[in-house]
Amino acid sequence: MIRSLEEKVNELIVELNELKQDYDEKIKIYERFERGGFFDTVYPNPQSAYISDHEEDIVEDEDLHKLQVLKRKVMRDQKKVTKSAIELGYQRKQLEAEVWAFQEMKRELQLLEIVNER
Repeated sequence: MIRSLEEKVNELIVELNELKQDYDEKIKIYERFERGGFFDTVYPNPQSAYISDHEEDIVEDEDLHKLQVLKRKVMRDQKKVTKSAIELGYQRKQLEAEVWAFQEMKRELQLLEIVNER
């Protein structure tokens, strides 16, 4: 019985490490988006998007179309980031619950070993 519990604990440790690594990778992606580095390269700066009445500042239809396409792409990407952040929150709750369950199992195993020694 103790061996099976030890094997289960070892399996949970491996699974926990994999989940932590996956979680860390997702956090890195989220932090990259949070810092705005991605959006700075995709979304034009406000000065280039400025439109005035001067003839030399007239924006061509093609440029306007490109700008609209970029804005739509940014909006889609922002929605994806939001969904990913929500999903990360759920995964974090799950991971915390698994860590708690693992620690409880480990504590019970230690307690069982102490009781068996007496």
